[in-house]
Amino acid sequence: MAELESGKSVIAQQMAEGDVIAPAAGRVLAIPTRLGEVVMAGEPVATIAAGNVFLRLAIPERHAEGLSIGASVAIGEGGEQREGRIEKVYPMIENGRVTVDVAVEGLADTFIGQRILVRVPVGTRQVLAVPQTAIRQNAGLDMVEIAVGGESRAVSVVPGPVVTTPDGPMVEILSGLRSGDRVILP
Repeated sequence: MAELESGKSVIAQQMAEGDVIAPAAGRVLAIPTRLGEVVMAGEPVATIAAGNVFLRLAIPERHAEGLSIGASVAIGEGGEQREGRIEKVYPMIENGRVTVDVAVEGLADTFIGQRILVRVPVGTRQVLAVPQTAIRQNAGLDMVEIAVGGESRAVSVVPGPVVTTPDGPMVEILSGLRSGDRVILP
């Protein structure tokens, strides 16, 4: 009888050692094993998102150098737009993408695994830009009026895309103007 009790306690101990206990409460993201599959000690059984919820972004590696901790990130579009801050930039690049964690106040875990529109600052450059009203067309050419000495002169320009500036939207000038030119608005 003692032998049966000893065998029973060994089996009970083996079953207890097979219990899987989550390190923290959270949402299950992935289960890489199937039910009934044998797993070895140290093998992951499930991936759990616990603690604070971060928005994890995978950004093309060409923008990796322009990313900085603390930079503002716009999330969503239109009236549903929210603001977040870059908390961590992971140093490893996988599949041509760098991973970034963004902290967003009040972010629910319903975004996990979803694709959403974000606007991330990845670099800046200086441009020459003028208000749309400064550009006029004359004989099929785009012209801008500039001050030269005490007079004004029309110069031909090549306008580029609309850029956002602290003064509002402006049109980038690709050629035709130089730094220091004084543009005359109509």
